[in-house]
Amino acid sequence: MCADPALALAWNEGNASFRPWSPTSGWPGLSFGNEPWFFILLAALLGEGHVPAGSILDAGANFGVQSCMLSRLAPDRDVHAFEPQIDILRQVRRAYVGKPGFERLHTRHLALAAKPGTLDLGATPSHGPTFSLGAGATALTTKARATKAQDLAPEDTRMSDSSVRVETIERRFATERLGMLHLDMEGSELLALEGARGVVSRDRPILGTELHVHRQGAAHSKKHLAYFDEANYTTFLVDELCGAWHDCRNMIHFPPGSAGPHDSPTVRALVRTGYLLPVSQRNIMQLAKPCRRKESDRWSGGVSMRCCLCCLRRDSRTTEATITTPECPSAAAMLARREWLQQATPMVQKVRDLLIWCEGFQRGRS
Repeated sequence: MCADPALALAWNEGNASFRPWSPTSGWPGLSFGNEPWFFILLAALLGEGHVPAGSILDAGANFGVQSCMLSRLAPDRDVHAFEPQIDILRQVRRAYVGKPGFERLHTRHLALAAKPGTLDLGATPSHGPTFSLGAGATALTTKARATKAQDLAPEDTRMSDSSVRVETIERRFATERLGMLHLDMEGSELLALEGARGVVSRDRPILGTELHVHRQGAAHSKKHLAYFDEANYTTFLVDELCGAWHDCRNMIHFPPGSAGPHDSPTVRALVRTGYLLPVSQRNIMQLAKPCRRKESDRWSGGVSMRCCLCCLRRDSRTTEATITTPECPSAAAMLARREWLQQATPMVQKVRDLLIWCEGFQRGRS
């Protein structure tokens, strides 16, 4: 897993002065863009018609850039953006809600878990300024208290100055079909999934989930994947960083019978070039390699992401990768990626431009 010179050229239109991804700044011009392949994959699945019928849920929406992208890529679908931090959610609303082109974007001040209740955000540790739910399993299992339906707070109101309403996906979407779920909840994804079993069984949506593989440990990571094994889903790991912690990986989960893994030219190309890796309980700890890890199942953080990056150098003709760590792709893999990206560059640039536009819209520049 390293900075990718093949994607660098496509992302920046072959500009010779391109500055590749870095842990501190992400992709140039795009502060939310340290997971470009996941964005590209979602856009391709929607564009190719491989997402089942139904609405889209973006849980842990943060500042709404992905919700914006999904709304623009799927204007015929309802997109639901759930975010537990009310101050962040207000920014999403100011940026997008009620604006032309966002008529089907719906925002909710909600957290998701395995049962309804409340969550005390003041007692919950965050992962930083972009903390989205961030409670992790511990806070939601020890802090959430069950409530009756008639006791729940009115829509989009705090239950106290520091609390947020907790709902289940199954209860929230009891009468609405879901075609895609994106869960980016800083460690609480599995709890949300436990509250979505009925919806997953009923609708068979495509799911994107985030997993901090070594920080959360082998037992949690394998339980996360076991959930999808039990539902007969096919899971791939997106081979790129997805957040501030360098063992963070996005997973894409295809329902049984889905044509996506077989008929999508983008998925086939991403698998062939190693951007998408088939993942299971057996190989998850090896595929998501941190820079250094202890021999035990649980990895302790504190090591800079920089040691996971390939050293890059440019000449007048091409971008080459000097292989310095086991995480770097082989020279053959890099060549295959570069050849495919020569064909895919227009799609890559379309997604890049849309994300930059969404970020600009959020900041009031569009």
